Amino acid sequence: MFPLAKPGIASVSIFNFLTAWEEFPWANTVINDNLKRTLPIAISGFFGQHQFTQWGYVFALSVLSLLPILIIFIFCQKFFVAGLTAGSVKG
Repeated sequence: MFPLAKPGIASVSIFNFLTAWEEFPWANTVINDNLKRTLPIAISGFFGQHQFTQWGYVFALSVLSLLPILIIFIFCQKFFVAGLTAGSVKG
């Protein structure tokens, strides 16, 4: 049964990692130390910090925060695609 469940487990793992990685309100509420804050909170710190928004830093940190998600997806992609094609009609 486990080989048939691999695509489903991979899909759930990708979405759970995405949800945990981008958890903004909980991390913003619980973490008080600036050195332990997550990347989404660091990105939000660039808005309204000075008279203007530093868009270069915002976009650079956005790309950095997306890299772990892309790496996880690349490693789990074969299971994700296998699950999509296993349920399709053949012939």
